[in-house]
Amino acid sequence: MSFTESEPLNADPTAPLRGRAFLKGSFQIPKTVPEPRTDMTLISAGLIGIAFLMRQYIDKQKAQ
Repeated sequence: MSFTESEPLNADPTAPLRGRAFLKGSFQIPKTVPEPRTDMTLISAGLIGIAFLMRQYIDKQKAQ
């Protein structure tokens, strides 16, 4: 990948610089895009559900 910038300079030091930037290159991607897995999502949702049920059970035991 290469990057070049070209700026014509103005004799006036207060004049804004107007340059052009050029970027050349390429990106390489794998031939097969890996699909996202749902294992951790399902496990996390299950643990949150268990924690919620345990909290309700403990609160009911304290209320009695």
